[in-house]
Amino acid sequence: MDMQSSHLAQPALTASRAGTVSMREKILKLVSEYRSVTFAHLSEIAGFEGGYSFDLEKNLILWPRISREAIDALKQLLHDGAIHLHQPFAMLSYVVDGLIPNYPVAKRVKPYKAPHWLPVVVLKNRPKFRSKATNSRRW
Repeated sequence: MDMQSSHLAQPALTASRAGTVSMREKILKLVSEYRSVTFAHLSEIAGFEGGYSFDLEKNLILWPRISREAIDALKQLLHDGAIHLHQPFAMLSYVVDGLIPNYPVAKRVKPYKAPHWLPVVVLKNRPKFRSKATNSRRW
């Protein structure tokens, strides 16, 4: 698989109690430091790249060449509601990051007959705000 690449800056990570930082912590740290993070940017994390493909549907690839550890960490963060995936305008983010998989770009979330890439960005979920006011209104 051919991919165009460029080097992206990675924020400093702090070590956990055991002296190592888990993949989950590394991903969450990177997503917390930036407004939106592409899989291209996440691939700069040590251990993120690997021999798996992160698929959303049949032949609908979120990111090729990803480690099992990274897939498990992303799935857990998504399940826990710590992060979410966002599609609109994501392709432009990958052009800026300079790392684009060599697949046709998917237009919709659906199974495809041949592999397609769905460009998405990873965003950190914000804590839910609950107003104590009984007659509050959202603007």
